[in-house]
Amino acid sequence: MRKLFCLSLIAAFFATPAASQIFNGSGATPQPDQIVVFNMLAAASSATVSSGNTGGTTGACTLTLAGGTETSAATFTGTVSGGAIGALTLATAGSYTTLPGYNGVSATGCGFSAITLNVTWTPISQTYTPSAGTSYVDVIAYGPGAGGGGGALVAASTAASGGAGGGAGAKSPAIISAASLGASQPVIVGIGGAPGLPATTASTNGGYGGGGSAACGGGTTFGYFVYAGMGGGGQGGQIGAGSLGGAGAGTTHAACSGVTGGAPAGGYNGVTGANGAQPSLDSGYGSGGAGGGATGVAYNGGNDWVAPTGGGSGGGFTASNGVNNGGNGGINYAATQAVGGAGAGSPGLPTSPPTTGDLMQWAGTGGAGGASSISLGYAGGNGGNYGGGGAGGGDAQNGGVAGMGGAGGPGGVIIIEHH
Repeated sequence: MRKLFCLSLIAAFFATPAASQIFNGSGATPQPDQIVVFNMLAAASSATVSSGNTGGTTGACTLTLAGGTETSAATFTGTVSGGAIGALTLATAGSYTTLPGYNGVSATGCGFSAITLNVTWTPISQTYTPSAGTSYVDVIAYGPGAGGGGGALVAASTAASGGAGGGAGAKSPAIISAASLGASQPVIVGIGGAPGLPATTASTNGGYGGGGSAACGGGTTFGYFVYAGMGGGGQGGQIGAGSLGGAGAGTTHAACSGVTGGAPAGGYNGVTGANGAQPSLDSGYGSGGAGGGATGVAYNGGNDWVAPTGGGSGGGFTASNGVNNGGNGGINYAATQAVGGAGAGSPGLPTSPPTTGDLMQWAGTGGAGGASSISLGYAGGNGGNYGGGGAGGGDAQNGGVAGMGGAGGPGGVIIIEHH
């Protein structure tokens, strides 16, 4: 794997064209000697009502999601009775390059003034067609990062950890001949893990961030040639205990996605109350998310000089009601570290897919953790593009509002054609 990765980077160094020649894979026609980039493309798969389910107009009707960047918006149908809408049915899945969110997504229609939905998403399959004369391609696939854990609600004079950081997605390279590519290959770009929900009931732990599974779910694939796993979700803030960071992802189906608290073959374990685990140099494995300390101290996401990095953990409480800042996102070669502070965690970088520089070197950084405070736990930062782990949310004391975890950075696929 190390030799393959180095060969890919050397080829990219001598063959990378100017940034003006970069095309998005969706709907673009690749030309000779150009980079082709596939970014996330997602559709809604289901939804439930989150809030604002009052004052609707009686009868069958349609709700339309608001926000995000889309070519067609997702819609859901249902029936309003007594001012409230019942179970929702997907009518139009939509097509999104930027999600409007996961929880509390605004929707319009049915006579509601401020209804919001919790939405689940699924990737849309895309197609890569080699340009005429392509002899071989360099491919880098990035798995998506996982979500950070939500903050806890904690009684006064009680120690607790903040939400843990999500594990990073993997970075998986390959060199593929034109003969092996054939006429086209399917591309599925993984969607970043959902943010962990904060506790809303007194003296309750935070929720887990969304992440990969032992069944290799959620990763990024280029045909049957390349697989990059999804990081494992960070555990929510824990009362009287440390929170467990999500594991980093691996680069084959045998060593695939990180799991919360797991140790998949080839992946990197989640850690409790410590900085995220750092893979060996140029392995391509994602680094681990940070685990929150049992005495409230936050830690940093795992570093990686080649692949995406893990999210930092959120701040917790000491037994003497002391608050803590969030931890930093992991560092990598390509992007500046997201630094934790006294408020909401800053997002990992880049916040949008990269379009300049040596794209074959690129990888997203983890988000920074949210701080704790007596009345308000701050949200963790989202993971960067591609594959950075989301950060953990900060804790609040009972009667306050705990912080939500950060969402994982989406995956991506970069292809360089050689003629």
